[in-house]
Amino acid sequence: MEVNRTRDGDEFEIQPCPLWCTGGHFPADEQVDSDDGFHHYGPDVSLPTSHRPFTGKDSSTVRLCLKTWVHPLDAEPGTGCVDVTLLTADGEPTVELTPAEARALATALVMLADTAEQAETMLGRPVSNSCVHEVGTTDSAAAAAH
Repeated sequence: MEVNRTRDGDEFEIQPCPLWCTGGHFPADEQVDSDDGFHHYGPDVSLPTSHRPFTGKDSSTVRLCLKTWVHPLDAEPGTGCVDVTLLTADGEPTVELTPAEARALATALVMLADTAEQAETMLGRPVSNSCVHEVGTTDSAAAAAH
């Protein structure tokens, strides 16, 4: 178990990580608020694309990451969700994919979804159909708040 410390000086242990977690929940010696939460992060995939929104700009990248939000600090992790981030040179949240790039994206999405489901199945837990980890807060909304 990973032991960390709150700003108040209290030690806390996080529950065992999902099987797919790569660790690194908190930077070394970082203290957190006792009412805070954190993410378990798993494998990620970066898919460069040929999409260039403007001449002379870098091409766009689609980044996928398996993660789950945990709150409160000592709660069990939920089902992993696939986070999709579009990294575009012009900052627009859109990217155009060639057929081959779309297939690569679909393959990566299925791989991460399978990883999340297999971890839950191995633990005998049901796979959630939602990324809601706090009452009324989605994973992305909770992450944005932190």
